[in-house]
Amino acid sequence: MEESVKIQKPHRGMLNVILAVLAISTIVGFVQNQWSSGLFEKTGLVRGWDFQQFFIAGKLADQPLYDPGTFQSTQKSHLPIDDQNLVFFPLYPPMTALAFQPLSSLPYLQALGIWWGICIACYCAACWILIQQVDRQNRNLILLVMAGFFPFFVAMRAGQLAPVLLLIAVAGMRFRSGLLLSLLSLKPQFAVGMAVYWLLKREWKLLSGMIAGLAIQLILVATLLGPEIIMEYVKMIPIFRSHADMYDFPDGWVHSMSGLTGRLPHLLLIGLAAAICALGGKKEWRQESSLSILFMLFFTPHLLLYDLLFLIVPIAGLLATGRISMLLVISSSTLALPVWSSADVSLVPVLVLGIILYCHWEAFVIRSRSLIRWIGFEREQGSNQQKVWTN
Repeated sequence: MEESVKIQKPHRGMLNVILAVLAISTIVGFVQNQWSSGLFEKTGLVRGWDFQQFFIAGKLADQPLYDPGTFQSTQKSHLPIDDQNLVFFPLYPPMTALAFQPLSSLPYLQALGIWWGICIACYCAACWILIQQVDRQNRNLILLVMAGFFPFFVAMRAGQLAPVLLLIAVAGMRFRSGLLLSLLSLKPQFAVGMAVYWLLKREWKLLSGMIAGLAIQLILVATLLGPEIIMEYVKMIPIFRSHADMYDFPDGWVHSMSGLTGRLPHLLLIGLAAAICALGGKKEWRQESSLSILFMLFFTPHLLLYDLLFLIVPIAGLLATGRISMLLVISSSTLALPVWSSADVSLVPVLVLGIILYCHWEAFVIRSRSLIRWIGFEREQGSNQQKVWTN
């Protein structure tokens, strides 16, 4: 195994201080923003603003879930809607509604409090699994990065799924379980990106586990909510595709390659990344896990700030195998992360693609040359055979 990146002790001490200050400031900022009574945080937004759509979906799990009118009228009857707090559409799959059904029976703030507790527990568990693969020399640095990792606190403010999905991804790859990874379908674009990566890598056991897990979810949903709800969700997919055009996101929130280049260039770049991953050969498992997350993030057409929480996986995994610079680890932490965005243009997808290329490039070049030589040899053999038949 390659040695992890080493930093001299004086520099390490300074980095520890900087990261500790950034972590504390991020935590204090989150607490200060939430330090108010009632339904609203200090910004005027409903606490856990995205949690509203999970809460409403849970209430409508056994009703017309995918009727936008019913969904929005239910939201209006339980939560305020104004210039800051917009109406939502039922964009998540029926399994998500089923998962949130127990919480939706509680008052909103009580349900959100329990959800926050679940998110904190999931993030801590994911970090504990990841930290086991980092050597002791770099462990304190990574722990400080994790403690103040900016996307986590954004995910908490939004009441989003990211911390739970992070644990699913980390545990699924820790135990090499496709059944666990299939739960990424709570946000389908992540499950598709992950499945495509393992297809490219010919990891048939993981891929078949994900397919089996998805089949189990479909059977469970069809049994509990009725088979027609699956087709109703499929009809909502065009709305999901136009989701990025329906809302005006703040600067620094949109981090997909599609948001940077447009859909067609994004598709072409996905093809490039897929070819590089397919010809790059199999790697040490921590690298492979890290690269699967990077490909998943690069693949999705809809990637917001809280989804960048998944970057903690390649930060820890690639550091452990010496394939990533400590400078990159530091620049991904806390207040430094928004630097990757300038105005409404995110540089994060460029960073992600760059790491994929860097990790796969050498093997990709070697295999490409071998493939070219093999094609040339086959043509030469065919040409010689043709001459024999002609003679």
